[in-house]
Amino acid sequence: MRLLFALFFLSHLRLVSLAPSITEIIYYSGLQKYLVGNTIYCDWPEEAKKITHVGDLINPSIETIKKLHPDYVLLITPMQKRLLPRLKKAGLKTLTCNQSNFEDILQCAYKIGKITKDTSGFVKLKKAFQSLDTLPHYDKKILFILSKRPIYTAGKNTFVDEIIKKAGGENAVEFDDYKMISLEKIVHINPDILVIACPNVNAEKFKKSVGIRETKAAKNNCVFQAPPDIFTRPGPRVVKATLLLHKYIVDCEKENEKNK
Repeated sequence: MRLLFALFFLSHLRLVSLAPSITEIIYYSGLQKYLVGNTIYCDWPEEAKKITHVGDLINPSIETIKKLHPDYVLLITPMQKRLLPRLKKAGLKTLTCNQSNFEDILQCAYKIGKITKDTSGFVKLKKAFQSLDTLPHYDKKILFILSKRPIYTAGKNTFVDEIIKKAGGENAVEFDDYKMISLEKIVHINPDILVIACPNVNAEKFKKSVGIRETKAAKNNCVFQAPPDIFTRPGPRVVKATLLLHKYIVDCEKENEKNK
């Protein structure tokens, strides 16, 4: 009996995910039966919290991972690149995903589908992404607040920038990458829409703060409190994030019409 159990245990494909976004792709694709380990930050869907945790994203326990006997350890690059030598030294096979944009997310779903011999999740996600192409464009400059102290926002050629474009808006900043931004700079840019995507900033209070209350976003009631995870995790919920941002844009357009 023990031998049969051991044979089943070892013949069943076993995956350990070292990133919440990868965990979300696995569940979205209906492949969670293969998931035997993830991180303490893998909290969606709710079932993911019940999986054995191997630590955090930066310093997971290699010993705990080895005890789970995974066929593959899944991680994202370049953020987790430094973990590769440690995993290789421990004799662990890895699969990496680059999740800088929508296409990368899609390719990650394909890679996971390929090793599990089930690419239905990839096909479903591809169709979901294609459905976003029909969203109309609005001449609205959008600025995201991603952290409070210091204030960080998303510039051009970022994952958030792609969400803005697909939702039908324009990024309010001209610089590339994620950078700090001052309140004075935000006031100078004067965005049409402000999206607060960090848990420690209250949108209503921020809207009424000195300087910000003079922006078009505040005056037109276009400052929105957004759930941070769906806008900052490059996984399948980016579809939900894009549709939600599009709703913000449409709601703001209606407010503008009222104020004319």
